[in-house]
Amino acid sequence: MRLLLPTALALVLLLAGCSRPGPTRIGAVMDVEWLTNWPTAGDGLKHIDLDYTDAYRDGFTIPSAAQVDGGHFTFRFKLRDPLGKGRTFRYKVYYQNTSYKFPEADAAGEQHPQAAENFYGSWEDAGEGFRPTPPITD
Repeated sequence: MRLLLPTALALVLLLAGCSRPGPTRIGAVMDVEWLTNWPTAGDGLKHIDLDYTDAYRDGFTIPSAAQVDGGHFTFRFKLRDPLGKGRTFRYKVYYQNTSYKFPEADAAGEQHPQAAENFYGSWEDAGEGFRPTPPITD
């Protein structure tokens, strides 16, 4: 079985500047690259085959340690501090698989009660919050 991660994964990168009170501006995120340790197929997409090893007991982990060193996807991005003060920012990545998601709205146009289930956190420890960036100097 193949699981296709479309390029429009609906990944959300939330950033909040960590600086002294005063004027705040959100940093500019550029050149985001997802799944940098996973090959791109000839069609330009990144196809992920499920590793069925011990899935009956442990469920699926994507990617597995057998597929990628450490069993984690990597990504990178550039961030600009519009105030030029070398501030630290925080980020967290969420992903969404659109192939089996709940509708965003119900028949009345209100948020579907299970729409929040469409998003998955990126850290192995679900309780982990935002991670800090190093100070942005350029």
